[in-house]
Amino acid sequence: MPARDFRTLLAALDARGELVRADSSVRAASDIAAATAYNAAPFNVQNRPVLFNAIEGSAFRAAANMFSTHDRLAFALNVEMLDEIRLRLNNLFDLNIPRGSMGLMERMGDLIEAARSIGIAANTAPKQPAAQAVVSRHPLDARVFPAFRYAAGETHPSFTAAVLIFNDQAGTRHIRATRAVLIDADTLAVQVEANDRVLIDERAPYPAAVILGADPALLWSAGVPLPGGFDRAMLAAWIRGKPVPFVHAVSIALEIPADAEVIFEGALMAYQPPSRVTWCENDGGLHDHDLIAFSLSAITHREKAIIPILAPNGADAYWMRRATERLFLPLLKAVLPGIDDFHHISDQVGIAAVSPLYLNPERAHRVMAGLWGMIPGLDAVVVVPAHLDIHDLEMLMRNLHGMCATTITGIGFTAVLVTPPASESMPACDAAHVIAELLKMPVAEEG
Repeated sequence: MPARDFRTLLAALDARGELVRADSSVRAASDIAAATAYNAAPFNVQNRPVLFNAIEGSAFRAAANMFSTHDRLAFALNVEMLDEIRLRLNNLFDLNIPRGSMGLMERMGDLIEAARSIGIAANTAPKQPAAQAVVSRHPLDARVFPAFRYAAGETHPSFTAAVLIFNDQAGTRHIRATRAVLIDADTLAVQVEANDRVLIDERAPYPAAVILGADPALLWSAGVPLPGGFDRAMLAAWIRGKPVPFVHAVSIALEIPADAEVIFEGALMAYQPPSRVTWCENDGGLHDHDLIAFSLSAITHREKAIIPILAPNGADAYWMRRATERLFLPLLKAVLPGIDDFHHISDQVGIAAVSPLYLNPERAHRVMAGLWGMIPGLDAVVVVPAHLDIHDLEMLMRNLHGMCATTITGIGFTAVLVTPPASESMPACDAAHVIAELLKMPVAEEG
């Protein structure tokens, strides 16, 4: 059964013997961030979910590493393995219509079940705040909730696992993953992408909500780069197998998730000068951003609310990205023939395994350009032969020794085509060194 909410997921992880309870007092400013940065390192075998029950100066708690392994994220998303997302989407949109009445009935059943799970026939939101909620209007103080700095040089503490919800001017709901920076008692600052800013009225305060501790499927879905008008709550409902419950906010005209840990209600103040902040991102570096101020009008939270932590450049981000690539693979294969598999190996680099017919510069360039255009944030695309396992990075790097790497330039991004040598007598150009430099990692020994 899918986790009903963030807290239920933690209870389930505890029942499985995975959750570490940290009951000794810790400091939000240093101890938690340091422990999270260490434990959330990708592929750390000691990487376990941690619940911090006693945070110095706060009545609230925090949890880290909830999605930091393949099995843990699959469990949170209600699938046996992340590749099940691809298989389920393949079955749903398979254009080969089954023959015979039984096949058609099975396909009809799949579509009806999908419609039911996303809540097409769901009731409207009830007119009360979330169950077991504590509502604060005045005085408001967001500083009582533990926010964190993850690296020296960050200018503000932040909530890394935040979800922004707003309705556009036509009334359509939009749900986006964001990072909320703590400015003062009644002000946050949030990152709003340019294509979302055109949806709101920037001339006046614009109602919105920032959510902490959302349903695991909603938290993942909020970060999936879908078309602008697609409601991420529908994707979350399809993944979890039932609709995400919403209720009415207490101070603004907006529907909010019923089971969130903390809900900051308020308004986006896009007409005010932006807040300049510096924070650490998934590439491990510090980056400056101009954020929109978010003025609070109410705070709703559960008793002893638990603040989720997604450490920059951590295992959570890696595995959530893996789930997203599994979702997109059927679409990529449909519009870019020749792709056998795709791996979003980092925020900036994607690797595609393609059939032999596409291992020539002209056809490979089409694949590379297509991937770069369809997947936001890619700075580099690597194409390798389909027989290589692109998900085992260590083995992939070993197998690249002796293969040739051709870098294609002048196209606005870095593109690398990896091919076997044309003949045994052809001098090896060692693609392993080229890809290792691209990924900023040491060269693996030849295997």
